[in-house]
Amino acid sequence: MNEKENDPDILKKKISRRAALSTAGKIAAGVVIAGVIAGVGGYYAGSAAAPAKTTTLEKTVTKTVGAGTVTKTVTTTVEKTIEKTVTVGTPTAKPYEGVKLTVVSIDWLLCPLKKAHKKEWEDLAGGSIELVAVPYGALYEKVMTDFVTKTGAYDVIVYPGGWIGDFAGGGWLENLEPYMEKYGYPLKADILPACRKVAEWGGKLYSLPYDGDCHLLYYRKDVMTNPEYQDEFKKKYGYDMPIPPKTWDQVRDVAEFFNGWDWDGDGEDEYGIAFIAKRGTQAQWTLLDLIAQYNVIHGPITNYTGNMFFDLETMEPLIGEPGAVEALKMLAELSKYAPPGLLGYGYSEFREAYVKGGVAVIGIDWGDVGIMEWMDPASVVKGKLGYAKLPGASKVWDRKNKKWLEQYNQNNFADFGGWCIGISVLSKNKEAAYDLIKYLTSPEVSLKDASGLLGCWGNNPYRFSHFDVDEWVKAGFGRESAEQYLSVIREILSDPYCINDLKIPGRVEYYDKLDAHLAECLAGTASPEDALAAAKEDWEKITDSLGREKQLKLYRASLGVT
Repeated sequence: MNEKENDPDILKKKISRRAALSTAGKIAAGVVIAGVIAGVGGYYAGSAAAPAKTTTLEKTVTKTVGAGTVTKTVTTTVEKTIEKTVTVGTPTAKPYEGVKLTVVSIDWLLCPLKKAHKKEWEDLAGGSIELVAVPYGALYEKVMTDFVTKTGAYDVIVYPGGWIGDFAGGGWLENLEPYMEKYGYPLKADILPACRKVAEWGGKLYSLPYDGDCHLLYYRKDVMTNPEYQDEFKKKYGYDMPIPPKTWDQVRDVAEFFNGWDWDGDGEDEYGIAFIAKRGTQAQWTLLDLIAQYNVIHGPITNYTGNMFFDLETMEPLIGEPGAVEALKMLAELSKYAPPGLLGYGYSEFREAYVKGGVAVIGIDWGDVGIMEWMDPASVVKGKLGYAKLPGASKVWDRKNKKWLEQYNQNNFADFGGWCIGISVLSKNKEAAYDLIKYLTSPEVSLKDASGLLGCWGNNPYRFSHFDVDEWVKAGFGRESAEQYLSVIREILSDPYCINDLKIPGRVEYYDKLDAHLAECLAGTASPEDALAAAKEDWEKITDSLGREKQLKLYRASLGVT
């Protein structure tokens, strides 16, 4: 996933700065877990072949649970049903001795396995794991080719949750519900509802959440709180510098103000904003961040509110609406205040430049940046970043009445939807594969990944237990930063009106066309109007090729609309 062949010069100039350390979160929404059942060995010994039991708790209950030779006290305060794995005693032999599993994904998501979990599971289970790293741009084709040709090269697939319509909808992923019944699953109620929804197809779990995703607005609080800069900003724009910006108009003003001068005193010019803009590296989500504000009226899902992608009656694409065009106009304007070489910024290049190069005041990305800030030894922004949900718009397009509403409009958006981990129906070792993915997504193991403790930053919080601030502080994150970072992510993913990402068959094709026309606009070869008109036309063709009525039915179902 590290596509760095087009690193911009500005990145090379600023990589000399250094710093680093860690991250984690607070359990919420009615589930408070004072400890995770057992350690690595205890987890496996206690859950290798034991069905999960459910206990309904209506008050605080403290129990001591043995897991093999490991004993730990677990305190739970809830008023709902919680699943627990019940110990059956230490296995007399490693149950998957001699079994080989092949796991495919991008480098970023395989990092925790490479650094720790591969060996851990192999030692516990007796099996072996082969890791296959594929660039993000080639992952979909690689996996789908394996499915269609029925080669069965991969047992476990770590993939973007939005592809579940193609993978599970196409019958290529194993339904995990029977495995969860037979072998259990640790603290299922600990999974954030928004993240669970991403891993479901037809109301069944065909994967397990492996990452919780949403874009954040990052900002250099050390720079924006400078009294001298604040005075100059107010003189120029007539209002106090917004910390953080609440609208994209304010983002534009802040980006313009800080663009092209040495605001950090290092003798080099810096810039106002940076974001992912490179073709083929997920740049379309940057645009969708703004479309969600200008083109989607906040509220519950109806045809005219809370609905981002298609008309719920006709399956007409909504990306050609005036609100979407306004969003692209704003993004194109923001690109003027970005570092040279912005169009070479994929997610890897952006993170290198923003975290290790300190090139801009404002950044837009997933939660990985917050983890890199503290955990990457090369970070130059440790303790200097603030975190906020996406800014809103000062107006929003009313599609029903064909007019602009001059009102503040802000939507949270679960960009990408998070990564999921599933089992191929072609796997010859499905039980071993389930044991592996169960282990990787267990509370204790997954917290190491979400907090960046292993020096990897591809997984973001997806369990309530990932929000235990004390654990992130132990990992090395500053307490104030941990509290703000986790609070923002929790607010976004707990929002009942949070817009879910597209997850119907054809998503890869839809997004590839949007990405292509976005690139044309940012390169100056197409106007925002022409770029989105062309994207809309392409989306219509994709829908027709897949079957409009079928796609409409699946789109409505994906939103829970009957």
